Amino acid sequence: MATLAGQTLGKYQVIERLGRGGMAEVYKAHHPQLERYAAIKVLHHFLAEGKDFTARFQREAKAIATLRHPNIVQVYDFESQDDLYYMIMEFVDGGTLKDRLLQSAAPLPYAEIVQIVQDTASALGYAHRQGMLHRDIKPANVLLGKDGRVVLTDFGIARILSDTQFTATGTLVGTPSYMSPEQGMGLHVSAASDIYSLGVILYEMVTGKVPFDSDTPLAVIHKHINEPLPRPRSLRPDIPPALEAVIQKTLEKDPAQRYASADEFKNALDEAFEGHLVPEPDARRAPAAAEARSSESRPEVYDKATIAMQAEDDPISKQTIASRPTVAMEPDEADLAEKATVAMEAEAPKPQKSQMVSKSKSGQTSQTATQAKRTKLIFGIVGAAILALLLIWGIPKLSSGGSATECVSIEECQILAEELLRNGDATAAVEALDVALRYADAEAHPPHAHLWCLRGEALASLERFDEAIWSFEDCQGWTEGDPGMEDLRVFAQEQLDMLHSR
Repeated sequence: MATLAGQTLGKYQVIERLGRGGMAEVYKAHHPQLERYAAIKVLHHFLAEGKDFTARFQREAKAIATLRHPNIVQVYDFESQDDLYYMIMEFVDGGTLKDRLLQSAAPLPYAEIVQIVQDTASALGYAHRQGMLHRDIKPANVLLGKDGRVVLTDFGIARILSDTQFTATGTLVGTPSYMSPEQGMGLHVSAASDIYSLGVILYEMVTGKVPFDSDTPLAVIHKHINEPLPRPRSLRPDIPPALEAVIQKTLEKDPAQRYASADEFKNALDEAFEGHLVPEPDARRAPAAAEARSSESRPEVYDKATIAMQAEDDPISKQTIASRPTVAMEPDEADLAEKATVAMEAEAPKPQKSQMVSKSKSGQTSQTATQAKRTKLIFGIVGAAILALLLIWGIPKLSSGGSATECVSIEECQILAEELLRNGDATAAVEALDVALRYADAEAHPPHAHLWCLRGEALASLERFDEAIWSFEDCQGWTEGDPGMEDLRVFAQEQLDMLHSR
C-alpha cells in the first residue's frame, strides 16, 4: 500500500504515517472543521477480500465504537473509500509501552508497572463486561500518553481478522510472545486469555524479558503450551514474593486456574503491594537488562506477525503462521540431543595449566591422561549411540510425520492431523481426528467443536462430501449454547452451504 500522507480520507487530511503492521497502517490526520487531530487505522487490502468482509467490518467497528472508558482508545467513526476500510480514532500523543521497554536500560520502576497494569486491567475488565475480548494484548497496543494516561488500543481488530478467509481454517490471531496456551492451540479463547497476555506484559516489565523466547514464532508458542514458567525471582531475586505469586497465577497453563476476571487480577496486584514499601530496581542490573533488551529485536517479528502477514518494513517480517502450531522436530529428540550436549560439556575434563613437572607428579599426570582417554572413549560411544538412534528411529519418524495411532492426547492428535493435511495425506488426517474425538469428553462439547470442523475439511478434500456434511453439522451442534463459539458456528454453516450447493 502506497503511503496516504498528503491525501484526504473523508473529512480528514492525512498528515503522516505513524506505523505499519501486519493488519493495518496508522496515520495521523487532521479534521479542519473540528480542529481535531485523529489517528486513522487503514486495514490492508488483502483483509477485505474475504466473504462478507464489509458486514463483519461494520459490525465489529460498531461494537468497538460503543466502548466508553478512559483507558480504551475512543473510536469516532469507520468508513470505506476507494476499497480502503478504515477507522477514525482518538489521537494519543505519546508512545507505546513497547517503545518504553526498548528505551529502558533496566526493569521499569514498580510504581510505573502498577499503574500500567492496573489501568490496562481496568480497560479489560470493562470490555469483558460488555462481552468483548481483545485477543491481542501486547506492549505495542498499550499507549502511554504524555499526559500520563495509559490507553489500550486495537480492540476488535483481531476479531475482524479472525473472521477473514485467512483464519477460517484455523490460522492463529495474536502475537506469539504474549499468546495464551489455548490461543496457541487454536482452542476457544475467553477473558482468561486476555488476562494471560497481560500477565506476560507484567512479567516482562518486572524482569526485563518475556518468559518464553525462541528463534521462531512456532517455537515460542510451543513453549507457552508445554514448558514450565521460569520463576520471576530466578531472574530478579528482589521481587516481592507476593508479586511473584500474582504473576504465576496469571500465567497458569489452565485458564480455570487463572484469575476469574481482570478486576480480580487488579485487586490481587493491589494486595501484593499493600503495606509494603515498593523497592526500585537495582541500578547494578542495568547492563544485564540492556543486554536482554538488545536480544529482543526478535520479538519485534512476533509483534508484527498478527499473523496473516508481517510488516513489510520489518527485516524479517516475511514470517507468517498459516495454521495452528505444529512442531517440526519431536520434543523428545530435541531434548535428547540437548541433554547429551550438556552432559558432555559438564563432564568433560577441564584443561589444566601446565606447571612444574616433577617426579612426584608424574604418576598423577599419567593417571589424568588415562582418565581423559577413557572419558573420550565413553563420549565417543555415547555420541555414536545417539546418532544411531536418530538414524534408525528419529529421522524416519520425522519424515513420515507419525501415524494416527501414535498420538495420545487431543492436542497431539490435532497437531498430527494438521501436519498430515499439509503433507497431502487427508485420509490419515481423518484417522488422527477420529482418535482425538475418542479422547474428547462427550460432556465438554464447545472446547472440542473445532475438531469436527477440521475433520469436515479433510473429508471434503477427499470428496467424501456426505461424511463432510455430517462432520460440519456435528461441529455446529457442539457449539450450541456457547456465545464464544459464534465464529466457528458461522464457519461451519458457510461450509455446509457450499457443500449443499455443489
